[in-house]
Order: sequence, then C-alpha cells, then structure tokens
Amino acid sequence: MRTTQREVKLLCRSLDDNILNTSIAAAELVQRKREDAGAAPSNVESEVNSSEDEASPEMSDEDAKKKIAEDSKEFFGVRNLFAAEVYFSALPSQHHHDLVGGLVSAAVGSGEADAQLVADFFSRAASKELCSPAAFEEGFAPIAEIIDDIAIDAPKAFQLFAMMIKGAEFNEKRRSRAALKSIDSDKLLALLSS
Repeated sequence: MRTTQREVKLLCRSLDDNILNTSIAAAELVQRKREDAGAAPSNVESEVNSSEDEASPEMSDEDAKKKIAEDSKEFFGVRNLFAAEVYFSALPSQHHHDLVGGLVSAAVGSGEADAQLVADFFSRAASKELCSPAAFEEGFAPIAEIIDDIAIDAPKAFQLFAMMIKGAEFNEKRRSRAALKSIDSDKLLALLSS
C-alpha cells in the first residue's frame, strides 16, 4: 500500500495531536497519583523534566498546543536561530517533546534546507541545555516509528531525520534507541554513524 505525501503529512499532524493528548493524559495521571500518595517524582519523570525549574511558565495544554503550532510556523518563516531559543524557554518543559516532534515532522518531508535549520536549532538548544536529552528523544520517537512510510514519498526522509538527530547531539545509546524504532533500523543506524 502506497502512502502519499499528503496522507503522511495528515498522519503526522494527527500523530502530533495524539502524542500531545497522550502526554497530557499521562501527566494528569502522574499528578493525581502523586497527590494521592504525596510521593516524589520517579526517576523517569525526573529525567524528562530535568530542565524544568521554578521559573518555568505555566500554560494549559491547549495553550501549549497553540503556541507550538504558532512557533513552528514562525520558525520556518523567519528562520532565525537566535529568536527561536525562546520557543523552549517560553514553553513548560513537559511540552518540549511536543515542540521537537512538531519541528521534526514538518521538516522531514519538507527538504534539506528545513531539516538543516531544525538540526542547527536543536544543536543550539542542546548545547545551551534549553531542552533535555530525554525530551528530544521523546519528540523524535513517533517520527522514527513511521520514517519508513514517509520515505516512500520523501526519498531523503532517512537522511533528513538522521541530520536532525545529529543536531540534537544524542549519545550513542539514544541514537540506537531512536533508530531501532524504524523498520529499517540498519539504514538509520548507518546514517547516524557517518
């Protein structure tokens, strides 16, 4: 079954919505359990939220979703890495992976210029610790799972995806986990190793 590029873009948008809704539900469940038990956050939760500090902005999930859509549109329109740094700092850390996923899904089928822009932005964000490695990894995961389908209509999808992962400065373990989500994990691992 051949998937068109339009269908892939619609799937990516739908996937972004599903990711956001799943993340919201998971965060609410964790919060309820924490309130019920009076417990401290788990290690996994701490890793994902490690970049969150006391000054992290408060924002409803719906507002975060709108902000990510606006920031993504602005990012590809303005193409200014310095100005883009505020995207992470103005967004609560529990939504950083949504921003990553949105930018990756937009760039992977778009072309090399957009993928390089995202890679450069991720490199800058990683070096300035604006986004945690765990949030980067979580943001890349859904696209890694469907990159093979995207590549049917966008032949350079694997190369563009690898370029953006490299920009996020993943360590070897994170690169391997991301690649293993793809059906053609060997191809993605080879691109990430070069």
